[in-house]
Amino acid sequence: MVKVNSQSSENDDERTPLLSKDSDGKDEKPKLPPVSIAKLFRFADGLDWLCIAAGSAFAAGHGCGWPLISVIFGQMTNDFIRQGTLNSSQLPWANASGFDFLDSMNRYAIQYSIVGACVFAASALQVALWSLACERQVHRMRLVFFRAVLRQEMSWFDQQSSGELTTRLADDLEKIRDGIGDKVSLLAQAAAGFFSGFIIGFFKSWRMTLVMMSLTPLLAIGGGLLGRLISSISSREQEAYAKAGAIAEETISCVKTVMAFCGQDDEEKRYAVELKKSMKEGIRKSIIIGSGIGFVMLVLYSAYCLAFWYGATQVKEWQESFGLNGIPPGDIFTVFFCVMIGSFSLGLAGQPFSQLMSARGAAATVYDIIDRRPVINASEESAGMRPPDDGCRGEVKFDGVSFAYPNRTDAKVLSGVSFSIRPGQRVALTGPSGSGKSSIVKLLLRFYDPLEGSVHLDGHDLRDLNAAWLRSKIGVVSQEPVLFACSIADNVRMGRPEATMSEIEDACRQANAHNFICGLPAGYETLVGERGAQLSGGQKQRVALARALIRKPVLLLLDEATSALDSESEAIVQAALDKASENTTTLVVAHRLSTVRNADLILTVSEGRILEAGTHDELMERRGLYHQLVSLQEFADEAEQAGRMTGGQDSSLLNGSAANASDTEQRRRRTSTSFSKTDRVAVEIVAGALTENSKTKEEMEKAKQKEMLANSPSFFAILRMNKPEWPYILLACVGSLILGGGMPLFALFFSEVIRVFGKFGDEMLAEATFWALMFLVLGASQFVGHIISAAGMGISGERLTARLRAGYFRSMLRQDMSFFDSPDNSVGALTTRLASDASSVKGAAGVRLALPLQAIFGAGIGLGIALYYGWQLALMILGCVPLMAVAGAVHMAYQTRSQKASDKGTEMAGQTAAEAIENLPTVQSLGREEVFYTRYRDFLSEPYRKRLFATLLGGLTYGFSQSIVFFIYAASFRFGAYLVSIDQMEVNNVFKVFFSITFAGLMAGQTFSLIPDYAKARIAAGYIIALLNREPLIDNRSESGDRPQKLIGELRLVDVDFEYPQRAGTRVLRRLNLTIPAGRTVALVGPSGCGKSTVVSLLQRYYDPMTPDGELVGGRVELDGRDVRQLNLAWLRRNIRVVNQEPVLFARSIADNLTYGLNEEPESDCLEEVVRLSNISDFVKHLPDGMDTQVGEKGAQLSGGQKQRVALARALITRPKILLLDEATSALDSESEALVQAALDEARQGRTCILVAHRLSTVQSADVIVVMEGGRVVETGTHAELMRLGGAYYSMANSAMRKGGTLLPPGTG
Repeated sequence: MVKVNSQSSENDDERTPLLSKDSDGKDEKPKLPPVSIAKLFRFADGLDWLCIAAGSAFAAGHGCGWPLISVIFGQMTNDFIRQGTLNSSQLPWANASGFDFLDSMNRYAIQYSIVGACVFAASALQVALWSLACERQVHRMRLVFFRAVLRQEMSWFDQQSSGELTTRLADDLEKIRDGIGDKVSLLAQAAAGFFSGFIIGFFKSWRMTLVMMSLTPLLAIGGGLLGRLISSISSREQEAYAKAGAIAEETISCVKTVMAFCGQDDEEKRYAVELKKSMKEGIRKSIIIGSGIGFVMLVLYSAYCLAFWYGATQVKEWQESFGLNGIPPGDIFTVFFCVMIGSFSLGLAGQPFSQLMSARGAAATVYDIIDRRPVINASEESAGMRPPDDGCRGEVKFDGVSFAYPNRTDAKVLSGVSFSIRPGQRVALTGPSGSGKSSIVKLLLRFYDPLEGSVHLDGHDLRDLNAAWLRSKIGVVSQEPVLFACSIADNVRMGRPEATMSEIEDACRQANAHNFICGLPAGYETLVGERGAQLSGGQKQRVALARALIRKPVLLLLDEATSALDSESEAIVQAALDKASENTTTLVVAHRLSTVRNADLILTVSEGRILEAGTHDELMERRGLYHQLVSLQEFADEAEQAGRMTGGQDSSLLNGSAANASDTEQRRRRTSTSFSKTDRVAVEIVAGALTENSKTKEEMEKAKQKEMLANSPSFFAILRMNKPEWPYILLACVGSLILGGGMPLFALFFSEVIRVFGKFGDEMLAEATFWALMFLVLGASQFVGHIISAAGMGISGERLTARLRAGYFRSMLRQDMSFFDSPDNSVGALTTRLASDASSVKGAAGVRLALPLQAIFGAGIGLGIALYYGWQLALMILGCVPLMAVAGAVHMAYQTRSQKASDKGTEMAGQTAAEAIENLPTVQSLGREEVFYTRYRDFLSEPYRKRLFATLLGGLTYGFSQSIVFFIYAASFRFGAYLVSIDQMEVNNVFKVFFSITFAGLMAGQTFSLIPDYAKARIAAGYIIALLNREPLIDNRSESGDRPQKLIGELRLVDVDFEYPQRAGTRVLRRLNLTIPAGRTVALVGPSGCGKSTVVSLLQRYYDPMTPDGELVGGRVELDGRDVRQLNLAWLRRNIRVVNQEPVLFARSIADNLTYGLNEEPESDCLEEVVRLSNISDFVKHLPDGMDTQVGEKGAQLSGGQKQRVALARALITRPKILLLDEATSALDSESEALVQAALDEARQGRTCILVAHRLSTVQSADVIVVMEGGRVVETGTHAELMRLGGAYYSMANSAMRKGGTLLPPGTG
């Protein structure tokens, strides 16, 4: 029973734009507040918390190391001063009986060594345990986030960008890693240093400690404000780059269209706009951090000024009371050092605190996605009924269904639709583009729920059924097939994981795919490439058919399932589909009436309503919309006459689908997960293939890693990448010089205070006051230095990052198509690298570079002071420097190798995630979310295992680098004491040398804490430089080449040999010779894989002809007698326009899509002309924003036919001399097709036109028809000539005619 709708649709567009849009046409998303610190660690389990607790305890022990040294130092200082003032009767220790200076120095050296050993153990375990907990949490978080993305419903994906999601997987999770990793243990270390220092200070002298703490409230206020500002700015910075990542993903995934329309400049500008926003936020964050740290240092030095002045008064009181009151000089320094170390611990906490705040901002969005519960959740096993399989009959009923897409509820796509399908019945939906046919299919798959009414299967409302169970009973074959980046066999097996190889072959035979598969070098194990890019359109369609047939579904949904097949294949496949649909409920969505004529019931849909229902004969008798659609498909007079001559009518003839990696509606952003027991079988299949591949590639990968490690740029090479920002770097160097000189000057001033404390009375107090004020001056200089350094390094680092990302992006778009064909350069891999590599380089060249520069300057000045005041002791310490260098080098080398080892697996995981997210409708309809989740998990498993092992060795190398300085101090003081005892040094100079080296070592320790960032930067810079220096075979950005003033339009292919670089050994074209006269229309026909699409690619110069050995001399392609390699590439492509079967639109307005890639705005009359010719004016005028309507990502807001017409207008707007039409009307309904075909016929006048088609009505009017087979031309001539010849063309035409001529109305032919 069919109920004809009485309600009208508000819009004839099947997909409508979003109601509220930003500049990119996407919804403005609410800003999420940063998560709390407790929630940041929500993925920690019991073992992780144990590691965190133990690691924090060891970090605390590490932090207590320096305050303990301060206690030892205070006692040692008293003995040094005692040794220097033995002859003074004014000091309390004038009686030196029983005092042995060298024995006491031996005791202190041993104590230093013991503390050093403890610091080694504590710091090693600190890093190892925190890193272990971090890796476990981040690994768990990656998996949970990816699973959460997969389980969301389609309405959520409609408002998301796949590029943004993959960017968050790569970039945001790295920020979270930094925020919960071993560097955060520095917070515990800093806290321990802070509290232990102040506790000791209070114990020694609570009055002096309080004086030094008097300015602490200022520190607390400044720190709190700083944290809030950093967190807020970090969120804005991440949001800005997420948008840039979405642009990059869209561009790379549609790179053929970008190149065809010379849109590289436009995409680079769009990308740069978002990069600029991110850069501004990053610069602002750097300046705020620098100002905050500078303020902290000013407050601290102000406190030191007060402390030394007050300490001098205490020493004077101690002197005057002979030790009864006040405190001795040594205790002054113990208190001062403890409080200073406690205070410096706050500065040490600045960087990890900043990372922690950034992680809170990044986690806000990540956790929001993780916590979101989808409206339609196929991942819940208990959600909904699961009727017995043997009781599922396939009865479908739509009862008063009204529907609008969730992002535009005010524009109904379906209005009051009611119809029933009996079990085993074959029902066809036909009607104009945008009428709602595809929406009916989506409702049956329960991608969405209706607003009103209900959809039933076997009497059960679909909302009451388990979504995963429902989809397991449905087989879908769409017009634009999606294959996954694995073998042909694994692609077919995705339909039914438990299928045997024999069943796979049988399904491929049914789909007429077996023969071409066996002809491939690897047969069924041939890798199809990303989105099946290594196969032609017809080949992809047949593999997708086999995947659907192997499921043996109860309900079969066919959406133009044979549209991309040649006539012979279509006849066989259609017969297979007819056989497969026996006793199977089948719903056919088609524009081609030859597909629907034999249906048991035909439903004509228009504007969201069912206008007619009946058989073909019944509807023809009614002479309604269906009759009109049939009538509009009549041939032109010549074509009709040719049809009568051959006794047949129009039907499918030949495949014209290009192996074009396009992205259409089924790659829209939406998902729902579906888990089943059989998924484990598919996982084992994929895992087996991956294991085999990994074995064959393991040695090559190791060699590649060694080569990349050897070629990684040096520290100065990374600095040279910042050359354009040299004024800012110079400014930062000035700031770093100020900061670096601060510590040695601090040591010099401090030593003078020790010298002064050896004096007595008012003289001592006056000199101590002077040096105390010098600390205040030093603090002011440090404040200025931090601001200058942070501003200079922040600006240079953020500009470098933006420039590297832009340059990286530009270099990608410069590459030839073979670069993108490589599995290593998938969309996911490239976008992941774009997100992370440039950001990693900033870790060495950005704001963090200030500390290494500061350390270099500080160490130089400190060593100069040391050599001046005690060259023997300084040389001894310099002799120990190689030990420190070895410690740093070992840690750096290990971090570098650790970073390298995990890169490849992480990149492959990113590629898998991108593939799943981009193709979620297919993944969802197959119910294979769990398969991709497990593939993602398996790719991460090896990097995860290596990272876990790295935590131990990383801890050991870090511990060595942190503790070696204590042993050097022990030796230094012992040797200094010896020099004093033999009168080779003064006591005061020993301290000057010691403090100069001490503070230089402290700065070096801070620098070593940045080694993991530097290791990442070095590796990432290597990848960036490799791509920037890569010379493509065809430079898409080259300005060289001729630009002829006059273009005639004659094309020739001369002795052309060709094989795709990724399919070495498979010849596609063999000594091909073909001439296309100027102003003539030439049709290329032939079976799938014969080379038609390759000819189109060569004409657009995606590739150059090459011989089987890969040399670029395999013939030539000529335009007006000139080799196209001599012509300017942009000029060539601007004069050759292409319209593909599978159109690609960009996430911008219709008007912007029409003018895509143009250097200047077209004239208004030209725009009006192409709008009229392409038949888009009717549907555009019904859209809320008209030509300014946003089409959504990949044109998702438009129906297939609407997208095709916009793509057609885009091709015609430049009035090109050469047109390449690759099934340009295949996605249109009959009414639109007739109008557009007439427009194309008119557009072809005076132009050279190459048709790749498989409809007689399209090709028979061509001036020349070229029949290709096996990469060669086998026949040429007009339609009549070839029919008389009785060869291959005649055979294929007869095969098409045997299908019944359903494109003609009754009585024709």
